[in-house]
Amino acid sequence: MVDARIKQEKLQNDAILESIENGTNNAKVLYGQIIQLRHVATGKFLKANTVTASCEKDCLKSSLDDVDEFCHFRIMPR
Repeated sequence: MVDARIKQEKLQNDAILESIENGTNNAKVLYGQIIQLRHVATGKFLKANTVTASCEKDCLKSSLDDVDEFCHFRIMPR
C-alpha cells in the first residue's frame, strides 16, 4: 500500500513539474505558501542548510540537493 502511494505521488509530482516546464501551470505564489525551488539543469532543489553562509554571517548557507526536510521555503512578507 505504501509503495502504491509513493508511485502515485511520484506520478503527480512529475505531472506538475511537466506542466510547469511547459508553461501551462501559471499559479500565483501567495504569502504563507510553502514552495520548492528546482534547478532545471540538475533537477536538484535549493536547500537551506543549518550552518551560516561564509560571506553573510546572519544568513543561512544554501546549496543544491536532493529532496529532504530542508528543501522547502515559506513565502512571508518582509
